[in-house]
Amino acid sequence: MCTHLVTDKIYRNVKFIQAIILGVHIVDQKWAEACVKAGELIEPDDYLLNDRHGETIHGFTLQESLSRAREAKLLSGETFYVSPSVKPDFETIKELIELADGKVITTTPLVRNIRENPGGRVISCEEDYVFWKALMKKKPNEEDIPIYTIEVIFAGLFTQNMIYDDEKSQLETQKILDKYF
Repeated sequence: MCTHLVTDKIYRNVKFIQAIILGVHIVDQKWAEACVKAGELIEPDDYLLNDRHGETIHGFTLQESLSRAREAKLLSGETFYVSPSVKPDFETIKELIELADGKVITTTPLVRNIRENPGGRVISCEEDYVFWKALMKKKPNEEDIPIYTIEVIFAGLFTQNMIYDDEKSQLETQKILDKYF
């Protein structure tokens, strides 16, 4: 298992997100140079990545995210139903969710199962509207079942804070259905 990630700045990619989920030390290149000079691994505390610009761009504090990741697995107790066309590839999404202790289901969920499982979430995209359009049928007085974009996963894992009620996190299902029907 990886214990350190050496980088020059914050990147919003799979490897960086994996490092955050695992709570590893994210250090700058000076740490690697100091280890070579010392002939052994040295404590990373003086070499932790300091990228205020990257933190501002991505709207988080790296050390706070790492601290939260070390305290608890973010997606523990949550189940995600991921539709087939979501990008990046399914295996990458599954790996990230499971690394954060979440569960991934690939079969189309039943409305009843989602309504009965408060930790169940649907992740989809416009291309897969046939996958989730049945979930939009509801009885009077029932709330809509939100359909989330992959952004909810990436942003949540990156910041170690899941925000499900953000506009960018939810698919605009009615606009998509209006487009096709």
